[in-house]
Formats: sequence, structure tokens, C-alpha cells
Amino acid sequence: MHKPDWCKEHCPLGRRSSGFTHDSRTESPKLALVLPHPSKDDIIVAPWLNKAGWAWEQQFLRPFGLTRRDVLISYLMRCYPQQGKFPTGKDKAALNACRYWDERLLAYAPTVWGITYNPTKIFQAPQQTIFFLRAVERAIEWHRQGHRPVLLCGDEVKDYYCPWADGGLKRWQGHWWQEVKAA
Repeated sequence: MHKPDWCKEHCPLGRRSSGFTHDSRTESPKLALVLPHPSKDDIIVAPWLNKAGWAWEQQFLRPFGLTRRDVLISYLMRCYPQQGKFPTGKDKAALNACRYWDERLLAYAPTVWGITYNPTKIFQAPQQTIFFLRAVERAIEWHRQGHRPVLLCGDEVKDYYCPWADGGLKRWQGHWWQEVKAA
């Protein structure tokens, strides 16, 4: 998808990154995944509507009776960064600019949050598969209890949404907490 003019004007990476994607469209998601950034295919077609998305659906969703239509896919960064490298330094301000596009994730209104590995990296580290599967299974349990679970996938996402979670992803993988409502 072409990058909106808003991004070119308000994002430090607006002119130095490729493409753009919104959250996936799904009527009534059973869970949400927040990934670091879209793949090149995600920005051309749509989130997870490519060969990799089909493979992830088969490996990570079907075992729990889910399809891609049951999962809201959101991104911390909405464009594909140069050479696929996540922004550092002052370019991290791009992550705040991307929150402008979180309308579907906000409408989903998560009530419980979990931390797990990034499924796009699992093919590089297959030993993480079991942890991701357990996280999806736990998310479905939360959904059956009436919650709207979201899985924060990967170090970058954990660090942005949970700055209090110091240390690496290995330390926090599998950690869940509920949204606390103000009285």
C-alpha cells in the first residue's frame, strides 16, 4: 500500500521507508497480535495474506481451530524499514507516529496482555515454536473467559508497550497481565 501523506509529514521515517499497512480487517477477533513491523509482502498485499501468512495459519492457528479471520494483526511500525532493520536512536520516534493508525487495535479494546516471541523469527529459531503455541493457547483460554487478549510479539514490541519489563524477551515470554480499570 502507498504511504499516506500524513506519514510523510509526521514520521521521521516517512520518506525513508517502504510502503504502509493498516491493522488487518476482521469482524470479531478472538485475539490480537502486535508484531514489530510488516514484511515486504504484508505492505504489498495485506497483513498475513501471503505465503508466509498461510504457513503461520497452518502451524500456529489451525491447531486451535482458528483462521486468520479470527486474529487481528497489528504492527508497532506500519512501514517496512530500510533493509528490514528496526529503527534506533532518534528514528524510534517513528513508533509514536505509528500510533496514529491504531484505530482497529483500540476498537478491539484489549483486556489482557501477554508477551511472546515474534512468529516471523521462529523460522530462524524453531525452538521458540513451542512457546508461541503456548501463548496462542493461553490467549484462547483468556478469550473463552470473556477477555480480549493481545500478544505482544518480539523484543521491540515488548520494549515499547512494557518499558517496565526490563531484560530480554526470554525473561518475560509467557508473562500475562490484565488491564486495570480506574475507579
